[in-house]
Amino acid sequence: MRIAVTGATGLVGEFLIPRLLEDDHVVHALWRSEKRWAETFEPNKRLRWFQGDLMDMRSLETLVVDCDAVVHAALEHQPGRYRGGEGDDPTRFKLVNLKQTEALLKMLQSTQVTRTVFISSRAVFDGRGKSNASLPDSTPTKPVSLYGEIKARTEALGDALSNIGFCTLRPTGIYGATRRPQDNKWSELISHVSDGDGLSREYSNQLRTEVHGDDVASAILLLLTAPVATVEHRHFNCSDIAVSQAQLVDLMRQIKDGHTVDLESLPTGTPPTNPMLCDGLLGLGWKPGGMAKLVAALRQMLVAPI
Repeated sequence: MRIAVTGATGLVGEFLIPRLLEDDHVVHALWRSEKRWAETFEPNKRLRWFQGDLMDMRSLETLVVDCDAVVHAALEHQPGRYRGGEGDDPTRFKLVNLKQTEALLKMLQSTQVTRTVFISSRAVFDGRGKSNASLPDSTPTKPVSLYGEIKARTEALGDALSNIGFCTLRPTGIYGATRRPQDNKWSELISHVSDGDGLSREYSNQLRTEVHGDDVASAILLLLTAPVATVEHRHFNCSDIAVSQAQLVDLMRQIKDGHTVDLESLPTGTPPTNPMLCDGLLGLGWKPGGMAKLVAALRQMLVAPI
């Protein structure tokens, strides 16, 4: 399969592109910063880079030529911020991430693309109210942030389009050892533990839902390869574990000190807010890595220089 990926140099792309190449797909990857992809990805004859962005429709048209599928992961936002990623320019945030995505999706109807996976977010559920109730895939969206609103509106837009095999993946917080350690979402916690000053700090016991980037990539691959009729116009939650800052620091200390990891000894956490059920992905055969994958990732992160 020939697959176009927008947002290829972002967090999802970092985990997705190697997985697609491992499975012998040809990848058309969109980049805005050559330095970013040059630092992140190894050369591969099945990986082709295309310069452009969401505001340049000609670059998007070139990107998808001869492609069978598109993974739309691009999002223009303030560095390190998704909710609130508009900064002080919500007009541009909406123009780039909603209006131009609409133009992209409609353009795909005139191509040979028959599979489209849109990377959404659990932010579409932020307005459901704070409770311990689990949210199935079919839960109606109720965003409160502009970020969540744009994701929810794009989901609805894609559902109204035909012939592009549109479906949605809604990852929760994505973790994993990144090629550039500074891109790691837990780099500050890792520094505290590595420097030995973590004992003097207090960390939150609030459990937050997480999923490894490799498991996000495997979920996307399932959506690209499952029979179209089983995924088209469906929305798939993507979540795996719940872990708190306090638990992460405790795990990191155990690993750093060379102790056998004891999950039973971790501090008790406050239940996560509105955890997502992932019955749709599990029904397709998705098998996330759970706490074992978290521990393995933390081992990688602790040996990488920050």
